[in-house]
Amino acid sequence: MNLSDLKEKALQTADRVRYQAMDLGRKALYKGQSAMKWCVENPEKFGAIVGSLAVANKLARNVRKNIVAEHEIYDKKRRIYDQSLKGYVYTKRPLSSRDIQRINEEKRRTGKRYVEILAEMDLLKR
Repeated sequence: MNLSDLKEKALQTADRVRYQAMDLGRKALYKGQSAMKWCVENPEKFGAIVGSLAVANKLARNVRKNIVAEHEIYDKKRRIYDQSLKGYVYTKRPLSSRDIQRINEEKRRTGKRYVEILAEMDLLKR
């Protein structure tokens, strides 16, 4: 294959891609025009569709807000700020008041960091 064959093949490919793009544009234009014509001919159905889309959008937004709020609560229950690391560490489960009491007693008694104590209790998330 020499340079002229390669050039001819590239031109054929470019022409084919250009034709496909123009054909796709024509089809999209036709579909859009038919959709507009249908909307003008059926305003009551079009209004119902727009209204149902608005309601669906509102419901989806509310569901997303609830999911984000639940995730934040889940996250807050499982993280502890460690001053020595100047950052948060995450636990496997929410700590009970008994766990917190044991951690604070151990910290006062030995002076270890929260991370070390949580690791000894096997509560750190990996």
